[in-house]
Amino acid sequence: MMLGSGPDWSYVTGPYIVGGDNRSIGQPSMDAATWASENLPINSNIAADRDNGALMAAVGHLRPVTAISGSLNVAPLYYSNSITSSDISLILKAKIRFLVVDTRLERGPPAFGNYFEPTSSVKEATLTSKELTKFKNVPGFDLVYSNRYVYIYDLSNLSGLPTLGESSGATPVIGKYGASISYGTLLLFVAALIMALLAGKLKGKLAYFFSLFVLGGMLLVPFYALPEIIFQILLAIAAFGLYVILIRDAIKIEARKKLRAVARLLVPLIVIFASATIAIMSSLTVFSTSSWHYGLFA
Repeated sequence: MMLGSGPDWSYVTGPYIVGGDNRSIGQPSMDAATWASENLPINSNIAADRDNGALMAAVGHLRPVTAISGSLNVAPLYYSNSITSSDISLILKAKIRFLVVDTRLERGPPAFGNYFEPTSSVKEATLTSKELTKFKNVPGFDLVYSNRYVYIYDLSNLSGLPTLGESSGATPVIGKYGASISYGTLLLFVAALIMALLAGKLKGKLAYFFSLFVLGGMLLVPFYALPEIIFQILLAIAAFGLYVILIRDAIKIEARKKLRAVARLLVPLIVIFASATIAIMSSLTVFSTSSWHYGLFA
């Protein structure tokens, strides 16, 4: 690197780094900005950390609220364990319509000293998980997008503006329950297994092919933006089918058929494990092709 400023690592690809400029612009942030460009009103005021804010401006066509732009510093919105009257006042004064929260900010202090105002000479304290998750289920903070890491809240109700669905016709990526959906799905999976113990009836090849069909369908869900309720239903049905294969459809293992018998057991186990992993690791908050690599590169 002959010209430029900053450490060499900021100019090369690699794992996500908090407040690391180019190294903070990963797939989760890009997905959120792309979704914003397609669903949020152009030039809407948005609160975000400086890296996501820059991406929301360039790709999402939104207007990040910052002190350097002549508005206000949004950092106080993030540095508190609960929403206060001062936060609401800041939101109304700065006319903030959308709020971006990147939960990866809790991983450590920003590499260049600041999460929000790039020109500030005061280094900001490391954000905590409690500070970043306090917006969930708060009246007036409507969660309209999430991809496990980046969350977008619609604050329109606080200022009496039309909400996202009313103003743009956009369909929120997820419901209002946020990442708690993943825990609910896991409980549903366990409940389905218990129910299967009581209700399993299918036997033989019918049960085997039925289960593989359902489990295979589950793997395709992330590619087709299906509502999470459909994913949960498929998960319950698959649990039923898995029980049928492993419990009701007993396989007699003979010496010459051992390999085939083991294969019949391993195939559904591998598929159900992969499906459950996708469900839990992606937190069931976004269904897109990018959910397959978040765990590796985010």
